[in-house]
Amino acid sequence: MKDNGSDHGFYNIATKKEFPYDMEMHMYFYKKGYNSFEDAQSQPGGLVVFVNWLSSGIEVKDNLFANLEKELQQVQSIHKNKKIQTFALASFVNKYYPETYFQYYEGSLTYPPCTESVSWLIYLPVTPITDTLLEEFWKIKLSDGDNTNIRPRQQLNGRQVKTVQFTTNERSLNP
Repeated sequence: MKDNGSDHGFYNIATKKEFPYDMEMHMYFYKKGYNSFEDAQSQPGGLVVFVNWLSSGIEVKDNLFANLEKELQQVQSIHKNKKIQTFALASFVNKYYPETYFQYYEGSLTYPPCTESVSWLIYLPVTPITDTLLEEFWKIKLSDGDNTNIRPRQQLNGRQVKTVQFTTNERSLNP
């Protein structure tokens, strides 16, 4: 596991250790009523980011990201693109984690302009990924030839982090 692939980490109060994960998947949503993502990102509470921690070295029962893994080598630079089939994250959650926990806090974007406009919703179970998928992501080059877009972890600065339990069944997430 590389310890520089996650903006967030899980802090174990008992051991006083933080556990970073290989990667984070961020899914951005903006509040109804704003005309665009750009409008929402400048407003307090304008965005919600759903975070899914990803880690290799864990048994992969169903490869949720199999299609992504097959196509990722075709997008190794910022000037390449490839349409990739969608994946059913909700059905994965239902199947393996029908009762789970989320952490929630109000914070900022992790990239400039770093505005305080984000409600973070962090899905606590770690989703297993293959070593191959992790390696393919680390090959991607960003705008300045960099291969990481991870901001150093920030202090909470008085923010309250709340833990919420979520229970679901197949019908609640898949209409």
